[in-house]
Amino acid sequence: MEATVYTKTGTYCGQCVTTIRALEKAEIPFEEVPGIDLPENANLLQMFKDRGLTSAPIVFVKIWDTDKSYDMYAWAGFRPDKIAWLSGLIKEAA
Repeated sequence: MEATVYTKTGTYCGQCVTTIRALEKAEIPFEEVPGIDLPENANLLQMFKDRGLTSAPIVFVKIWDTDKSYDMYAWAGFRPDKIAWLSGLIKEAA
């Protein structure tokens, strides 16, 4: 599994902080990509908005299958239900 969390840095983002803390507490590995709200990332932010992902953080998760393919999941904002789901997947795989 690979998780990437796109966070804001130009302004305070409580949902970003809460999501990061929840992922860490659940021991879900992730990479944080800060600065989604900065001008140099305007094209990336627009791509997310075009896909209905309109609040930070933006979380993308790849879950690899045994045949080297993967399923991609994405959500926006703090989603404890999604974090619990990922945590369950990790525990099942262990």
